[in-house]
Amino acid sequence: MKQTHGSDFFRRCRVCLLMLLVGMAIGCGKGDRPDLATVSGTVTVNGEPLSGADVIFLPAQGRQSYGRTDENGQFELTYIRDTKGAVVGQHTVKVNSGRVDPQQVITVVVEPGENVIPIECTAGKGIPSEAEREI
Repeated sequence: MKQTHGSDFFRRCRVCLLMLLVGMAIGCGKGDRPDLATVSGTVTVNGEPLSGADVIFLPAQGRQSYGRTDENGQFELTYIRDTKGAVVGQHTVKVNSGRVDPQQVITVVVEPGENVIPIECTAGKGIPSEAEREI
């Protein structure tokens, strides 16, 4: 049976469509996302919970993770949008609040799995503690 020009065209279209679908399926995988682990914890200043502070975990390589403390000083990190966690490995932690020493260097290690990491900050010079503010 002799093939017509039209049937050859449709066969090529089906092959191209199949290649496109396979490429899309491969592209929707994990991609370049690193191994992540969940991270939560409590930030304290001189033993007192620190509320309303931004917590940023900066890995040696890769995207930073961030969180914000609640009224009890507790936080949970977000990697990107709705993805919780942080890159597995060593991080420098930054706590942004008007109550902490901005020069303090905090280093932690995020292990695979679930991490609960307490962060103890030093009060900045001349900044009263929460108890001193209430007086």
